[in-house]
Amino acid sequence: MPERRTDERTLSWPSRVTPSGTDGHSPLEKVIAEDVLPRVGALNAPTKILATSGIFWGPLKNRGVRGSIVSDDHRVYMRNGKVIGGRDAAGTSLTSDLGERILLTKSEAKQHLQRAGLPVPRGRVFSPDDLESAQAYASSSSGPVVVKPNGRTSGEGVATGLRSESMVAAAWRSATAASIQAERPRPWDPEPRDEDRVDRILVEDDDAGLALRVFVTGEQVLGAVIRLPMFVVGDGDRSIGELIAELVEWRASHAFLKRMTPREKVVERRLEHLGLVADAVPGAGEVCRVQESPNIHLGGLSLDVTDRLHPALADLAIEARWAIPGVLAAGIDLSVPRISSSRGVVIGVNERASQQIHLYPAFGSPRNVTHGIIDLFARSRS
Repeated sequence: MPERRTDERTLSWPSRVTPSGTDGHSPLEKVIAEDVLPRVGALNAPTKILATSGIFWGPLKNRGVRGSIVSDDHRVYMRNGKVIGGRDAAGTSLTSDLGERILLTKSEAKQHLQRAGLPVPRGRVFSPDDLESAQAYASSSSGPVVVKPNGRTSGEGVATGLRSESMVAAAWRSATAASIQAERPRPWDPEPRDEDRVDRILVEDDDAGLALRVFVTGEQVLGAVIRLPMFVVGDGDRSIGELIAELVEWRASHAFLKRMTPREKVVERRLEHLGLVADAVPGAGEVCRVQESPNIHLGGLSLDVTDRLHPALADLAIEARWAIPGVLAAGIDLSVPRISSSRGVVIGVNERASQQIHLYPAFGSPRNVTHGIIDLFARSRS
């Protein structure tokens, strides 16, 4: 049995991970074994979390920029009496109307990435009432698939690692429900093609890689984090429910993670959806995912890897940002086989990417990527 941790300040999980496959550790298991478990006692512990407005305040002040409140989370930024930019929640004026329209659906963004010659996963878009065709397409894949809403849903309705028709069907129901809540085109936007409608469902090959978020402004990479889904590591003694309870207590020492921890009822529904039983006892070193997508705001963890990012991946992220016209700053989502990899697949482009996951990572150095946004504001009016 793998050695078990006993330090009360950390998780009492095994210090080693048991491979789930005959080919050794999966990319997720490898990161957990090498980068998470050895550091669970060194979790970052910020005591104060700034909202987006607070994160912007320091960089604005340093550059002599003033922010004026329009309403709620809307701001206009001025320097020397001239407007240099604006912000609507996490979105900024560094994205044009054209860029916003393109990024409204994953399929249209993917088309632009493909035209730029960038690597993207194989996939197809289906009507919500065409599950049978989607299952047939998924069966034609040589490995697992991802099912996700085509529209913008902030990570809701995304399911990965699907290997059977029943798994696709269950994921389909979640994706379809999330699509109902997806952001709709504005009345004056052009009528989208059928494959680019927000109510469509996207099925893509899943390479089971690591979810890497790279924050790009202009030609600069300002931060890179590996996003890990919520998980527990079995010790052969305790149930999944007991391991989750300890995880929740551990996350409470990190002010940002505490806010992002899903409620007990949400976790219960997730376990049911994933086919897991709270009373089940996982084997020693066995990794159990309690979240399908790696969304930090739904319970995941972030590991800063900015200083370990391969130059080729930095270039790929910058090229992906260029591929979407009218988008000067964005979080680029890549799937990579390992942290040190020089290759990856572009999964998405998010012009409203969270700055908090870079400023408040669970592990690694904090990065205030907002500096790059303010630099572009100032440069555009200099």
